[in-house]
Amino acid sequence: MTSRTKKTIFVSIAVLLVFVAGWVARSIVPEPAGRLMLISGDSLTATPIENGEQSITITGVPPTSMWFTDRPEHVAGAESTEDLLTEFFANYPNNPPNATISMLVGGQPETRIITLSDPVLNGSTIEFTSTPLENDPWGVIPQSATDISVTIDDALVNSGPNSLVFKPFDGSY
Repeated sequence: MTSRTKKTIFVSIAVLLVFVAGWVARSIVPEPAGRLMLISGDSLTATPIENGEQSITITGVPPTSMWFTDRPEHVAGAESTEDLLTEFFANYPNNPPNATISMLVGGQPETRIITLSDPVLNGSTIEFTSTPLENDPWGVIPQSATDISVTIDDALVNSGPNSLVFKPFDGSY
C-alpha cells in the first residue's frame, strides 16, 4: 500500500468518524424545537389602549391548549393553558411573540397577524395586549368577534412537567 493510499484511507475514516459522532450527538441531545401554541375561545372583545395597541379579552378558553413543533421533529402535545402561557411569555419579556387570531366577524372569517404580550389568565378568560406588526393596517382587532383561534409562535422551550406529549410523526398515515 502506498503512502498516498494510506492517507486517503485515514482521511476517509476520520471524516466518517466525525459524521457518526455528530449524528450520535444529535441523537443523544436533541436541540430544543420552537413550538406553536394553539388557543381557542368562544368570543373576543378589543378596546384601544394607545399607540395602536389594544387590550383584547378572549372568553371561553379551555383549561388545556395544544402545541406543536415544526419540521424536522413533528411533535405535538397538550398542556394546561396556564403553563403554556407562562412558558411562552416568560422567555422573551422584551420581545413578544407573533401570533395570528382567526375569528368570525359578523359571520365572516377574518385573520389578524399581531404580537401579543402581558397575558393574564383568569379562569376561562385571557387578556392580552395586542400590537399590530409594524406598518400593518390589518393588525387592528375588531371590537368583537366569535369562534376564536389563536396561534402563538415560537418560544424555544422544553415541554413542561405536566405536558402530554404525543408520538412524533413518522411520515406515515
